[in-house]
Amino acid sequence: MTVSKAKTLSSLFRAAKKATKNSSTSSSSSSSSLDARDKSLKEFVSSLDTSSLSSPASFSKRSPIAIKKPTDGSLFNLLRDSASLSEDSMNELTHEVSSLLCDGSVNSSKDSGRALTIPWLSMSNNKTSLMQKEVSRERKQKWVFKTSQVIRFNRLIKMCGDKLGTKATMEVFDKLGRETGLKEYNALIELCLENARTSDDEDVALEHISEAFRTFKKMRERGFQVEEETIGPFLMYFIDRGMVEEFFFFCGPIKDGNPSLLPRLGYYEMLLWIGVNNEKKIQELCNYIAATDGIDDFELKENYLLALCESGRKEDLMQLLEIIDIKRISSVNKVANIFKSLGRLSLESFAEKFLLAFKSCDYGMENISRLILSYASSIPNLKVEDTFLKFKSFHKKFKIIPSSASYEMLITYCCDFHKVHVALDLVNEMCELGLSLPIETLHRILYASEESYEFHLVRQIYSVICLHNLKPNSETFRSMISLSVKMKDFEGAYAMLNDMKKMKVMPTASIYNAIMAGYFREKNSSAALKVLKKMECEDIKPDAQTFSYLIGNCDCEEDISKYYEEMKSAGIQVTKHVFMALINAYATCGQFEKAKQVLLDKGIPFKSLKEIKSALVSALASNGQMCDALNIYKEIKQVGDTLEPKAVISLIIYG
Repeated sequence: MTVSKAKTLSSLFRAAKKATKNSSTSSSSSSSSLDARDKSLKEFVSSLDTSSLSSPASFSKRSPIAIKKPTDGSLFNLLRDSASLSEDSMNELTHEVSSLLCDGSVNSSKDSGRALTIPWLSMSNNKTSLMQKEVSRERKQKWVFKTSQVIRFNRLIKMCGDKLGTKATMEVFDKLGRETGLKEYNALIELCLENARTSDDEDVALEHISEAFRTFKKMRERGFQVEEETIGPFLMYFIDRGMVEEFFFFCGPIKDGNPSLLPRLGYYEMLLWIGVNNEKKIQELCNYIAATDGIDDFELKENYLLALCESGRKEDLMQLLEIIDIKRISSVNKVANIFKSLGRLSLESFAEKFLLAFKSCDYGMENISRLILSYASSIPNLKVEDTFLKFKSFHKKFKIIPSSASYEMLITYCCDFHKVHVALDLVNEMCELGLSLPIETLHRILYASEESYEFHLVRQIYSVICLHNLKPNSETFRSMISLSVKMKDFEGAYAMLNDMKKMKVMPTASIYNAIMAGYFREKNSSAALKVLKKMECEDIKPDAQTFSYLIGNCDCEEDISKYYEEMKSAGIQVTKHVFMALINAYATCGQFEKAKQVLLDKGIPFKSLKEIKSALVSALASNGQMCDALNIYKEIKQVGDTLEPKAVISLIIYG
């Protein structure tokens, strides 16, 4: 949203406020003078919860945040009620919804309607399970942190919101039997505000903001307590747009809805004044932080300080750090953020001063170790190896033993920069100190080795496992075997496969797939088929990925049909990789019509259709069928879609 658009929004808010003020003297005349947009804005706070605004929305007298109590109905309102979707409209949406939520194709509106009547939890069927396996393969089975659940859910909300709109998304969720909860509302609000930020059309941007407030209103009506996850995006929107008046108007109902958020609002207020370059207000807040008049409002002060730390205002920060009692900061997370700022601003003397203070008050060795890492890893223009040395020197200077958690975070830091050798040194140090090492930490090192193409490091990693008697699992072996195969060390891969049995770790299809894929890359089909035989002997059932490799490397139509039928008879769900393998195999065999007919399969997931079409274009182009490839490309463009980069390159190279 441009500055002019932000000003337009501000003028709308001010118009609503002015209109209400006028209504106190002449209700009828003021209402008649308002246009439709002003009327819709005027209802904002009253539509949220007028009862909650009956008491003054002012902060404590000592707080620099002072929100004036608005007169009844005077705040801006973008919460216009929109008409509910009709039953027919809901049915029209079911094709898209089934594709997004069920991740499969829809044969008819009748089937779609039936899907929407199924309770949410009953959708965890075999198809969903197989789809999850496919997603896991797409991510190369990398370690997924707990936050991935939130990421996947937000992605789902974004897909639904973009295609259906937020109101329709909530109605669909309700019909599916899934009650719209706090995380759904928060995700929808954030989506609306993000769309408003990125929109080039002023009216569209305002409508997105309107939708965000409508969602906020519904959330309040359903009794959800206002938390920072909800109000943060709103406040940051006002801050980024420099909308001071709107910021404080919005703080009123927030404070009344959840008074415990009052100290946290201080963080956003400091960001606001910094954002609009109001030096007078910034200095007022700095003076307030420095004041020691006995009022117990330190939590508010620390939030002001945290915002100041993020701003990079070095001189102001140094003056406050001279007098602030760092030991009173309420959580180690907040202190860690302060230490990050000390690192960014190269304030080593303050870092040492505070570390001594924490050590003298029994703060906890593990917490102090974390603070050292926060400081060292934030120093600008410092090489990873030097960060490691700074980390060690500070621990030695203050006679602190590094904690397991600090080592793990530092290893992750090294892996992010693909400094695998440094990460391995840290692993050895951990083990020598007798610290526990989660196997997932080694997984991060294995993934970093793959991403940096340092496949040979797998031997060193395996030596560390054996030397320190670590306990690898099937994922550890899968990753190590994959790295061995990529460096064409098939003998080493088979040796690890045998070691798995000795360690009583159950091999999986994905492990055999890694070896099979390596042989196919080397054009050694006979060795690849021996891997399949070995799987059968070990009673390891092939999965969809196994068949995608087998089908994709067939050189005759009969073998393609054989493997495809075997797969279906085994009840294995056909994935996008299998569809793409079918296309490539048929095209290689000269069966171009059969390759094109793959697109007609009703089992193709909607979200995978673009990739599969791109695979067809690429396969046709690379096999001399440029005319057909261009025709499919035109069809894709006509529906407003685009090709995958690989397919575009094929058209250019083979055209």
